[in-house]
Amino acid sequence: MISRLVPACFSVLVAAASVPARAQEPFVAPGLRYCAPPIRPNCVDETETYKAAGKRDACQKDVERFVQSVFAYRQCLNIEMERAVRQTNETLQRFRCRAKGDRKCP
Repeated sequence: MISRLVPACFSVLVAAASVPARAQEPFVAPGLRYCAPPIRPNCVDETETYKAAGKRDACQKDVERFVQSVFAYRQCLNIEMERAVRQTNETLQRFRCRAKGDRKCP
């Protein structure tokens, strides 16, 4: 799915590079979803974690939850990237249509 987006992203980036600096403010659409980055468990770096089986097992569960949160984070970022590319392409399409003088633009 992402490989199909690469050409679209490139065309968006090229188009954005030609926009005057004052117009390059980030465009945040309504409903933008924040993707919370995963937080690495502190227990991994604590010496005490490895001195007792109970602490080690508890840390292992924390690490497993961390790994799952990394996958969820990645999925969230992919969804947001795809949404942003779609929205940008729709904006470019509408602009080009209206620039031609068409009144019935998407």
